[in-house]
Amino acid sequence: MEERDQQEVAGLFESLELIADSFKDIEISESNLKHLHNLLLKHGEKDAWHKGKYKNNLV
Repeated sequence: MEERDQQEVAGLFESLELIADSFKDIEISESNLKHLHNLLLKHGEKDAWHKGKYKNNLV
């Protein structure tokens, strides 16, 4: 996917679909939040360096 907006929408759709299908079974945990973050940014190229991880911007 070329456009960042399209990439973000695709990742958002997949994340929301997973939540809708599995909300009764998804435990709120650091691991699951990182997994959802990874899925959310799956199609994006710009944010690939931190998908599923914490940003560590030391400024």
